[in-house]
Amino acid sequence: MLCVLLLGALTLAAADLTGKWSGSFETTGPNGEARTAGALMNLKHTGNTITGTAGPDESRQFQIANGKVDGERITFEATNNAGMTLRFDLSLVDGRLRGQARAERDGSVLTAKLDLERQ
Repeated sequence: MLCVLLLGALTLAAADLTGKWSGSFETTGPNGEARTAGALMNLKHTGNTITGTAGPDESRQFQIANGKVDGERITFEATNNAGMTLRFDLSLVDGRLRGQARAERDGSVLTAKLDLERQ
């Protein structure tokens, strides 16, 4: 049984996240209304590091900074053209990247749920 658990852990740790990922970016507005937009990430996974770009589509991509991989968890930051830095906290779940992004600006906090699949 221990061998099966170790083999499963090694398989997860060896998952290569390099590639194009697309899906949804869902935010909740100040009045509770949900808004869904597209999300696109071009990731490069090397060791425990994630680099690449993230944004809403091909024409609007922002450089990833401070990208880290810890087991199935991926964290990084991306700053958009308006100067807002989003902090992403995603996990590889059933072959999909799922999690959230968070940004603060002028005392307001923006949170979003992400669900992406490899293209």
